[in-house]
Amino acid sequence: MARSTPENSENHVLNAESAAGLATQLSDVDGLGVRRSKSVNLETLLEVAMRNQWSVHDFDWHSPIADDIAKTRKQRKLLGKMLLMTAGFERLGVDAFMNHARHSNDKTAKTIFQLIALDEQRHADSEVELAKRLGVTWRDLPFPVRAMFKQFSQDIRRAGRTPVSRLLHEFGASGIPIAELALDTILLPTLKKMSNDPLLMEVFKLIDRDEARHIAMDYWLLDEKGQAAKHGLKAKRRRNGKKYSYPFRPLSFGFAAMGLVSFAWSVREAPMGGDEFVAYWGRLLSVDAKAPHSMEVKSFRVSVDFMKSAVDFFEKRPGLFKAALFLATGRTS
Repeated sequence: MARSTPENSENHVLNAESAAGLATQLSDVDGLGVRRSKSVNLETLLEVAMRNQWSVHDFDWHSPIADDIAKTRKQRKLLGKMLLMTAGFERLGVDAFMNHARHSNDKTAKTIFQLIALDEQRHADSEVELAKRLGVTWRDLPFPVRAMFKQFSQDIRRAGRTPVSRLLHEFGASGIPIAELALDTILLPTLKKMSNDPLLMEVFKLIDRDEARHIAMDYWLLDEKGQAAKHGLKAKRRRNGKKYSYPFRPLSFGFAAMGLVSFAWSVREAPMGGDEFVAYWGRLLSVDAKAPHSMEVKSFRVSVDFMKSAVDFFEKRPGLFKAALFLATGRTS
């Protein structure tokens, strides 16, 4: 696996040596216990995941750039920043999915989550290489964006070394599907819309294939947590008489707000329109068709209900919506 570039080392989770070791460890999966889910056949999913592995070394990152994205420095920088933002989220996903693997009681699910972590690292490395090919590096992202990723990376790693990693696992079961659906429905389609560069399209064809598998596993975990909640089983919040702390520092959400707003303003000319957000909203509202017990998970239910309330509020106040949209993103539509 390709090494992370120096500017991205603060978000790097699996180096080349540890990734290779994990891949070798996962090469023998015969004899693992399998527990089937109504929505996902873990055995089949694992087989597909093993069969569809690929490497960043499969591509020539120095191949000529297609003319359509080489016309102006501004166009290249815009696309490069979108790629690096996506890579930042993918790298956070490495730790999050490794934490899912750590707390999974199902051996097959554990292996799949480990493979997904490798996928996320590979996606991030590929996106960094694509951005580098455009002459864009981590330092080209706004400072609040870099600070946001650094802060959350520290939070996730710190939580993973403590008992609070269990709560991070529970939080991720509802938070990761919301984030991955946004990545799959908003960010990735926008990236592909910005260029028909052959190398970029080839890489994202593989990423799309992986993401479909990731989302299937997100649904499986969310449904498992929903079934547990339905039967009154909840994550233990105490150990040795001490209550677990929340996995994220309050300051991290301040960094997130500043990071997301500054990024939105910096890429406000990207072809990201209402269609992508409508598609995202539709997929989010239909999660329970894939994970029937998803709304039993309180954190997921509260998140979706909050978003529904926000949508209802702004639908009745289009003028206020345009003002809020402009303040948050620099866009009016």
